[in-house]
Amino acid sequence: MTDTPPLIDEAAPPKDAVPAAAFGIRGQTQFGDIRRRFFRNKLAVIGLAMVAVVFLLAILAPLVSPHDPQAQDLLHTTQGPSAAHWFGTDELGRDQLSRIIYGTRIAIVVGLASILLALLLGVILGSIAGYRGGKADSVIMRTADAFFAFPLLIGAILIILVTGRGVVPVILSIGIFTWAVPARLLRSSILSVRESEYVEAARSLGASRWRIVTRHVLPNSLAPVLVYGMVSVGTAIVAETALSFLGVGVKPEVADWGNMISAGRNFFGFKDYLWEIPSLAVVFTVLGFVFVGDGLRDALDPRLR
Repeated sequence: MTDTPPLIDEAAPPKDAVPAAAFGIRGQTQFGDIRRRFFRNKLAVIGLAMVAVVFLLAILAPLVSPHDPQAQDLLHTTQGPSAAHWFGTDELGRDQLSRIIYGTRIAIVVGLASILLALLLGVILGSIAGYRGGKADSVIMRTADAFFAFPLLIGAILIILVTGRGVVPVILSIGIFTWAVPARLLRSSILSVRESEYVEAARSLGASRWRIVTRHVLPNSLAPVLVYGMVSVGTAIVAETALSFLGVGVKPEVADWGNMISAGRNFFGFKDYLWEIPSLAVVFTVLGFVFVGDGLRDALDPRLR
């Protein structure tokens, strides 16, 4: 009599198999994949560090500023860089370094708030135009064309002349005149997503229009809008600096990079540090956001996965 070999369940895992979780290995999620590819981009990491420095300076300005940014010393005006004043003093004897540090607050607040306003308007109107289509699409896109044809700075100046100078008018003016780009980007993405199989399946199962838009269409259409928003923070900072330079931005006594550049142009050719240093602060901040935006674009691009 021959021994019958024991039955082996081929579907069962081998006895010596150890779950991957026991070694701390987890399945790669979509967010984890995006984060991995983002931090693999050296320029994106550098940009993130640059943005982090600006944020830290804005938050810790009272602690890291060596002087009061508004304190005047009329006996030591337009002094060059020294041990007491690393970036020198302006025409009123105010410390340039302290004003640069406090200027990060205006730049970050205006840049983030104005772009968040633009994204809010753009996402709402772009979603309506892309998903509903028809007359709503035509009206919204023709309105967007009108905003495209109107220069940002001229439109912002008109709003500020009516409402007055200040941080809030600058935020409103930049946000109102930049919503058209995210609206058009989102509309284009939605047009390609709304006919997808998973959207049709949700529609056939009786899902409401709100659920389809918020759970299926928007999450798969927002990538280009997010990239635009990150890069456009730098654009908003440049616009705010330009408005202050032209004398229609924040009030002239406020520690703002545009005000500093405007005051420093009167000393062009012999006290160039008065406008060069705040200009470099603008370049540093804008480059940081651009590098982060480029890295985010590459990380979200499905063709690079």
